[in-house]
Amino acid sequence: MKAKISIKRLLLFLLMAMLTVGVSCRKDDDLDDKYQVIELNMDDHRFEHNGSKSFITNGESYGFNDPLVRLFKAQDDSIFISYYGVLLYPTRLPDDFLLKGVPFVFSGSVREKPNGTDYYPILLSEFKYEVLLKH
Repeated sequence: MKAKISIKRLLLFLLMAMLTVGVSCRKDDDLDDKYQVIELNMDDHRFEHNGSKSFITNGESYGFNDPLVRLFKAQDDSIFISYYGVLLYPTRLPDDFLLKGVPFVFSGSVREKPNGTDYYPILLSEFKYEVLLKH
């Protein structure tokens, strides 16, 4: 009798675990549908020789109006990320990358400042921006 109760509890526990995993997988699918991943130029080896300072995983911006994290173009057409007051120069973006005002997410290795600059290079490992879904 106790064995039957234990089996029922075990089956109930397994069912709950499977449902939880299924729900969490669905949330990941929703995120994948929400963002367009930019194919990075992994042949861009600039700043790889600079020492590593830190790693940013899933740094997120909410668009041009985000006061903490935003993407912008400088006067010389270089693209920068302002990340909580720190100026980052993203490498590995494709040459034809278009600056968009939509929310974006990025990850990468922040390197030491090159001499005479005000920015930290970031070797991007991922960059994606939000797409407007048609419903």
